[in-house]
Amino acid sequence: PEYVRDGESGYLAQERDVGGLAERMLLLVSESERWAEMGKVGRSHVEDRYGAKRQIEELEQIYDGLL
Repeated sequence: PEYVRDGESGYLAQERDVGGLAERMLLLVSESERWAEMGKVGRSHVEDRYGAKRQIEELEQIYDGLL
Protein backbone atom coordinates (compact mmCIF):
# COMPACT_ATOMS: atom_id res chain seq x y z
CA PRO A 1 0.00 0.00 0.00
CA GLU A 2 2.96 2.37 0.32
CA TYR A 3 3.55 2.20 -3.41
CA VAL A 4 0.04 1.83 -4.84
CA ARG A 5 -2.50 4.62 -4.65
CA ASP A 6 -5.80 2.75 -4.65
CA GLY A 7 -7.88 3.66 -7.68
CA GLU A 8 -5.19 5.98 -9.07
CA SER A 9 -2.12 3.87 -9.80
CA GLY A 10 -3.65 0.44 -9.23
CA TYR A 11 -6.04 -1.34 -6.93
CA LEU A 12 -5.56 -2.74 -3.46
CA ALA A 13 -7.28 -5.66 -1.76
CA GLN A 14 -7.14 -6.71 1.86
CA GLU A 15 -4.65 -9.42 2.79
CA ARG A 16 -6.06 -12.93 2.44
CA ASP A 17 -9.22 -11.61 0.75
CA VAL A 18 -9.27 -13.84 -2.30
CA GLY A 19 -12.70 -12.61 -3.38
CA GLY A 20 -11.68 -8.97 -3.05
CA LEU A 21 -8.52 -9.61 -5.02
CA ALA A 22 -10.49 -11.33 -7.78
CA GLU A 23 -12.90 -8.36 -7.92
CA ARG A 24 -10.03 -5.90 -8.20
CA MET A 25 -8.36 -7.95 -10.92
CA LEU A 26 -11.60 -8.09 -12.92
CA LEU A 27 -12.03 -4.33 -12.48
CA LEU A 28 -8.52 -3.71 -13.72
CA VAL A 29 -8.98 -5.97 -16.75
CA SER A 30 -12.23 -4.19 -17.64
CA GLU A 31 -10.52 -0.76 -17.56
CA SER A 32 -7.69 -1.31 -20.00
CA GLU A 33 -8.04 2.29 -21.21
CA ARG A 34 -6.76 3.43 -17.77
CA TRP A 35 -3.62 1.29 -17.69
CA ALA A 36 -1.25 3.83 -19.23
CA GLU A 37 -2.42 6.65 -16.95
CA MET A 38 -2.28 4.41 -13.88
CA GLY A 39 1.27 3.47 -14.82
CA LYS A 40 2.28 7.12 -15.14
CA VAL A 41 0.70 8.02 -11.80
CA GLY A 42 2.40 5.06 -10.13
CA ARG A 43 5.79 5.87 -11.54
CA SER A 44 5.50 9.52 -10.55
CA HIS A 45 4.46 8.59 -7.02
CA VAL A 46 7.37 6.19 -6.55
CA GLU A 47 9.92 8.60 -8.03
CA ASP A 48 8.67 11.47 -5.84
CA ARG A 49 8.54 9.49 -2.60
CA TYR A 50 11.29 6.93 -3.03
CA GLY A 51 13.68 8.34 -5.63
CA ALA A 52 17.36 8.89 -4.95
CA LYS A 53 16.97 12.65 -4.49
CA ARG A 54 14.28 12.21 -1.84
CA GLN A 55 16.27 9.52 -0.04
CA ILE A 56 19.37 11.73 0.04
CA GLU A 57 17.34 14.62 1.48
CA GLU A 58 15.90 12.38 4.20
CA LEU A 59 19.34 10.99 5.09
CA GLU A 60 20.74 14.52 5.30
CA GLN A 61 17.97 15.44 7.73
CA ILE A 62 18.82 12.45 9.89
CA TYR A 63 22.52 13.30 9.86
CA ASP A 64 21.82 16.97 10.61
CA GLY A 65 19.71 15.89 13.57
CA LEU A 66 22.61 13.87 14.96
CA LEU A 67 25.08 16.76 14.85
